[in-house]
This record gives sequence, structure tokens and C-alpha cells, in this order.
Amino acid sequence: NVIIEYIVLSLSLFMITGMYLVVPVFIAARDSLIHHRQLSEIIEFLPDPTCVIDKDKKIIAWNRAIEKMTGVPKENMLGKGNYEYSIPFWGERKPILIDLLNLSDEEIDSRYSNIVRVNGKIQAEVFVPLMYNGKGAHVWLAASAIYDDRGNIIGAIQSVRDISNLKEAEKALTEAELKFRKLTEASLVGVYI
Repeated sequence: NVIIEYIVLSLSLFMITGMYLVVPVFIAARDSLIHHRQLSEIIEFLPDPTCVIDKDKKIIAWNRAIEKMTGVPKENMLGKGNYEYSIPFWGERKPILIDLLNLSDEEIDSRYSNIVRVNGKIQAEVFVPLMYNGKGAHVWLAASAIYDDRGNIIGAIQSVRDISNLKEAEKALTEAELKFRKLTEASLVGVYI
């Protein structure tokens, strides 16, 4: 804070000599840095694996939860582009849901299931074979564009949720229902439910 106060004081002296725009620009830059740090901490805290890309599709956030899910530390991801964020999931560089926000549902259908659009956001499901060191996982994804104050797209965010347990429970329920149906149909005694 002492350094910031010194810089503000120094810049205030320039203001006297006619450079009156320097201080507001400095304050705006400082506030922007503080805002960026707060957003980074919020994303880091999210329980769901989350990544954020800028408008050039370079990774600007890769939280702890996505590090755990993919086994890839953020230091290896931040600043990278060229679909680098798809490699831990698919083993290759290719567009993922975060890149498909402007496509129609029909175009996304070939890659994902249970697609839902809500207020400009996309939600979908897919099985990702490389997750958890090759064990694979069924995941639910949510992706959204990020806009600036003027409504321009400045990036996108995607969160991933492992729904493998839910899928296993659905499968077990379907199998139990089928088994129950076979038992009741084969029963010589009437069954009332």
C-alpha cells in the first residue's frame, strides 16, 4: 500500500503539470488488477473443475479441481492456446464444448448428449475416456461466453462435473427394473403392485 500511495502521489504531481488523465488511468488499472485477482480466487475456490479461456482461446484460469480431475497442473496450462485444454480430456487438440457456443444443437449433437441451452449457456453430457488417468468418466459440462461491459465476447468459461456415480446408479436401476419385470412375468402367482 505504501508503494501504491507513493505512485499515486508521484502521478498527482504530474497532474499539476497538465497530465491530468494519468491518475484516473492508474486507479482504473489498479482496480482492474484487484478485480482480476478476486475473480481468480473465486474460480480457484469453485468445487467443480473449471477452466477459462480468453477471446484468443488461451487458457487464463485452470482451477485446483480441474488439476485434480485431469492430473495436469495449472502451470502447464496457463497461457496456452491451440486447444491445449482438450488434450487432458481427449488426448488430442480439438474443439470442446467451450468452443462450440455459437453452433446449433444439431452440430453439437454429434459430440455430446442431453444438450440444454439456458440463457446463452450450454449444458451437455459426454463420456471422457482419458479422465482420472485413463479410467474415464461420464461428465456434465456447462459452458458460457464471458462478456465485457459493452457486450463484446472476451472469453469463455467451462465447468465440468463428474456424474459417473449417477450414470452407474441409473444403469443399476434399469437392470433391477428389467430383472423385476422378468421375475413378475415368469411368476405363476399373480403379482400386484
